[in-house]
Amino acid sequence: MSVDPSTDGAYMQRRFAAPPERVFDAWTDPALARQWLLTVLIGKISALEMDAGVGGVYRLTGDRLEAFGEFLELDRPRRLVMTFGVPVQGPSSERLVVEIAPSGTGSELSLTKEGMPTEIGQELQQDWNRMFDLLKAAIR
Repeated sequence: MSVDPSTDGAYMQRRFAAPPERVFDAWTDPALARQWLLTVLIGKISALEMDAGVGGVYRLTGDRLEAFGEFLELDRPRRLVMTFGVPVQGPSSERLVVEIAPSGTGSELSLTKEGMPTEIGQELQQDWNRMFDLLKAAIR
C-alpha cells in the first residue's frame, strides 16, 4: 500500500489469476465476501447482510467488531465504490474505491482508501495484504 501525498488515504494493487468478473463478485456476493472481506479486522464473520446495489448497504458482524457501509458505485466488472465504517468509531467516513482491470489471463485490482489519516493507511497495509491472500483463496 502506498500513500498519495496530495490526499489522505492509501493505495494498493494486487494481481489475481482470476478474471475481473470473479474478483468483482468477491466484493458483492455474500457467499464469497464471507470468506475474506474485512475478516482480518473484524474476526470470523457470524452474520452478514448485503444488498449489493447502488445505495444498498452491507453489515458484517465478526467476533471482534462489526463493520458496515453503503455501495455508492457498481460497474461490474471494472469498478466499485463503497463506504466503510466501524460503529464503535462513529459514522462511516472512509471510502473504498476498487478498480479491476484485465491483466493477461487474470486481473489487477487497485484499491484506494479515502478519508482516513495517511498514517493509519500505512498501518493497514499488512491487514489488506492478508485480506487479499484470503480473497485469492476465495476466488480459486
